[in-house]
Amino acid sequence: MVFARAVVRGSAVVAALALTSACLPGDGDGGGGGGEPESTAKGGQQLTEEQATSALPTKEQLPAELTVDETEDSPRDPESTSYPATCRDVELDGEEGRTLDTHVRAKTSQNYSGDFGGVVSVTVVSHDTAVPGELFDAAGAAQSTCAEFTKIDKQGTTKWAIEPATLPPMGDRTYVVGLEMLSGDKMFVGGKVQLAGVSLGHNLVYIVYSAAPESQLSTQVVEEMARTTVDNLEEL
Repeated sequence: MVFARAVVRGSAVVAALALTSACLPGDGDGGGGGGEPESTAKGGQQLTEEQATSALPTKEQLPAELTVDETEDSPRDPESTSYPATCRDVELDGEEGRTLDTHVRAKTSQNYSGDFGGVVSVTVVSHDTAVPGELFDAAGAAQSTCAEFTKIDKQGTTKWAIEPATLPPMGDRTYVVGLEMLSGDKMFVGGKVQLAGVSLGHNLVYIVYSAAPESQLSTQVVEEMARTTVDNLEEL
């Protein structure tokens, strides 16, 4: 599972990216909590498309900085890759992530716009199996070789550096990563991305924050949107 592209409208830029930084399963040790999540836990059941959509934050639940954006993202490039190749795991798009993709039974997403080129995308994916802890273990392990990495897809080649990011524990497992674009689209160089993943039984919440250099959109919205989505799941 990987976010395809976050659209950065304030700078009229499309920021290619995905996730990276700190694995925070509960004790902040970078490895994630132990064992498999309980698939029957509250909010962890396999969802229908309608149920997954109902977990997305509504306009009444948004932070003041965000508004609902109806613009759709570009479809994911199935041929996209990273160098070193192990850095796909940083994006939850390595072997574990792509295996999990074969178990997807419902998937829905929504974009939310902030100021001056800030965008947040929230995706809820439900599977016919519990989200494995190995997905987060692999992501954490890959970071040791991915302080900087290159991403290659049909939009071109971009270079990224991992930055510190934090997210409080929620759900079964929590992962967050911060990135800065070092080279690529000149209008987004220096722009920031945060990607967060939260698992809850069969379900994965995926948050992508993307902000052009001039944006003042706070990264705090990542935590707020993740928490709201998890709370919505637990209400189902």
